[in-house]
Amino acid sequence: MVKIEKEGKEKHHLKGEKHHHKPEITSWLIPLIVFGVLSVITAIIVLPTKVLSYQVEVPYIDKEQYTVEVPYEDVEEYIVQVPYETQEQYVESAPYTEQEPYQVTECAFLGLFCQGVTKYRTVTKYKDVIKTKPVTKYRDETRYKKVTNS
Repeated sequence: MVKIEKEGKEKHHLKGEKHHHKPEITSWLIPLIVFGVLSVITAIIVLPTKVLSYQVEVPYIDKEQYTVEVPYEDVEEYIVQVPYETQEQYVESAPYTEQEPYQVTECAFLGLFCQGVTKYRTVTKYKDVIKTKPVTKYRDETRYKKVTNS
């Protein structure tokens, strides 16, 4: 009999465990939980917050005047003529010689036989040539110097 009681108690414990099971989350409950969490987050973001505004009056001083004599540096400008070299073009007339033909009528034997003869003479002509030469020019350049005033 002792053995039977032990077996009965063990069976009773096993039967009690069958009645206590874990609650299961059903498949339709998960979307509701997700929707609820998203609703709470949206409400936190969208709800208006209270804005506080206030004004502070700051006293205004109309005029303050100080007189202090302190030496200071000032910048003074002056102009300097700076030389620079450039190439300048000019026109020069260059002489050259040329043989120029001209016609002469020569007659022989009492003017009966006349014929035209071409003769040449030396003529000096001038041709314009463009040349360049270096020229020194000056430009104004502004410079600055520090001056101490008191």
